[in-house]
Amino acid sequence: MSYYDAKVVLPDSTEFVLPGAVDAILERIQRENPDAFFTDQRWNPANPGMHADSTGPEIWRDTDGAVDVLVAAVDTGGTI
Repeated sequence: MSYYDAKVVLPDSTEFVLPGAVDAILERIQRENPDAFFTDQRWNPANPGMHADSTGPEIWRDTDGAVDVLVAAVDTGGTI
């Protein structure tokens, strides 16, 4: 993102262990950066829907239906 001259805001990693951390971090970043755009993919119903329509069938097709294991990282909630 910074390559495209976007301002990248990285939260302190210790914030993530607190209850409600993600929401608190998002609120703080939006408050400190009123022109920021937040996609809110966690609650966008099109996010898992798109994966159900495209990512899942692509994985199934590319593995000839022989999926043994799916390894997913943080921010792949739509895929899961």
